[in-house]
Amino acid sequence: MSLLLNICGVIVSVQQFPDQALQQIYQQEYHCPIVQIDKNQASSNTDVHVPAQEIPVQAADQINRYFPAENAWWPLYSLDQVKSNSFKQMIARGIYPGVILPQENFTWGQYKNAKYAVLQGAIPVIEYKHTDPHYFASKAIFATALGMRPMAAYIPAGWDPNILMQPKGSYIIQHFSNAQLPMPARASKLNDLTFYNATTNTQTASGMQIIVNPPDSLPIENIRYPDFGIAWQFHGIPFQSNEHGIQTGIMGYALLVLSVLNIPIDLILNTHYPNILTTMGSSISWVSLVLGVILFLVLIISIVKRVRDNGSD
Repeated sequence: MSLLLNICGVIVSVQQFPDQALQQIYQQEYHCPIVQIDKNQASSNTDVHVPAQEIPVQAADQINRYFPAENAWWPLYSLDQVKSNSFKQMIARGIYPGVILPQENFTWGQYKNAKYAVLQGAIPVIEYKHTDPHYFASKAIFATALGMRPMAAYIPAGWDPNILMQPKGSYIIQHFSNAQLPMPARASKLNDLTFYNATTNTQTASGMQIIVNPPDSLPIENIRYPDFGIAWQFHGIPFQSNEHGIQTGIMGYALLVLSVLNIPIDLILNTHYPNILTTMGSSISWVSLVLGVILFLVLIISIVKRVRDNGSD
């Protein structure tokens, strides 16, 4: 069932009313509330009503055209496009595009394409799926261990308010269905998160957008990089990736070292990442316990030996 929304006088047809967080982002960026209107009567204000058939109703993916801003964009490529002419032209012109690291486990071919892109200068952007957010943290750790430290997250399935539960960072959200509103074509900030609108439709570009797999015909004069940085937690261990490197604690660095050791096994056997990492997380606890016991025994032996040496003197 479709709904009609009045957004600053623009009538938009969607199938679900936006949640409070998305409404807040729209009001913050476009400076007016989102109002649901009746299908038989609608208005761009509260005083003047016109028949619904006379109202030019817009599809959701057209909304950003009615809020013009300085056009700026950044290219983002899937792994199957890193050998394309468009990607090669970006690199040749000194532009560092993004490359999407899929959330599912890597195949050897995907790993080679991803590594090729990063070595060329591409910036890793890791896929985030609403259905399995914990898998995102696992993949982020492995990507870091592989030398492809993620700098942002890419969400192909559109907006979901549960994203707000994630730690701080930049999230690129693609509009995949006119059933819901897209993100505003701005760098929208809410709490410690920054949201960007992603699209494959270059005809509706207006404001700041991320263009996924852009054609090689787009002008590059208005390229603008998003704010980079992403944070995640794995079993209570915090990680933060930014332009300065990876920040975590001792246990986090130990987990990264163990991840490096498991990479050949994973690439060969194509094992599911969370299973490996859960095992590794438990392994860290057991290794710490064993090392503690060994050090304690060494201390006791040293004390006993010293006492015996003093007694013999």
